[in-house]
Amino acid sequence: MPVPTTSTMRIPRRLHRDEVYERLLEAISDGTLAPGERIRDRDLEVWLGVSRTPIRMALARLEDLSLVETTSQRATRVSPARPAFVAGLARTAVLVWGRVAPEVVRADAARRRRVVDAVRRAERAWAVGAVTPSPDAGPPPQEARLGSPTPAPAVEAFVSLGESIVSCSPSAVVPGVARHLGLLVQHHSATTTGGLDVAAAGAVVGPVADAVARVDAEALVDAVERLATAFAPCGR
Repeated sequence: MPVPTTSTMRIPRRLHRDEVYERLLEAISDGTLAPGERIRDRDLEVWLGVSRTPIRMALARLEDLSLVETTSQRATRVSPARPAFVAGLARTAVLVWGRVAPEVVRADAARRRRVVDAVRRAERAWAVGAVTPSPDAGPPPQEARLGSPTPAPAVEAFVSLGESIVSCSPSAVVPGVARHLGLLVQHHSATTTGGLDVAAAGAVVGPVADAVARVDAEALVDAVERLATAFAPCGR
């Protein structure tokens, strides 16, 4: 989708640097700026109503996140979606969640409730995408194996679950790391769930809520780490 041509999103000068970054990050996350789309400074200047300097600063930050890249012709574009990256990114995210999991049982009731609510949302999202093949059927097509042809709900539920877990971390760094990984998982899942087997995910996510309800740290770590089994390299 081309950069919007309206200038209704003009940003207050005092917020230029950070606000431009957040607006561009949102545009990439929601698909306004699609994977592989070229980004021209002039288009962004008109759209956001700011000068080139904060735009270049924001693009540099997005490039650090691997969401924007510069081509060999010195053009700037949204990084193409690379579904083969998703499984590895998701497994790394799950490892981060596992490190934080013991903090969940020590968190207050409201935060524990948010984790349980995120599990229930994930269960609903993954149930919609799950496919139950006939026993005598051959291997399902790729679209069926991965669940819903529209990957956003399944992947968003996965990322949301992680955010609810890491919100219990006392660290100021871990939530940022988890958010970065979540953004990359979503970006590279723009056209496919990238190997998320929703049936497998649905089968292992329930114990996360059960462990939180029992305030059982060891069981929670085990349940969270089992979520990694729901991911496999694309095209397996």
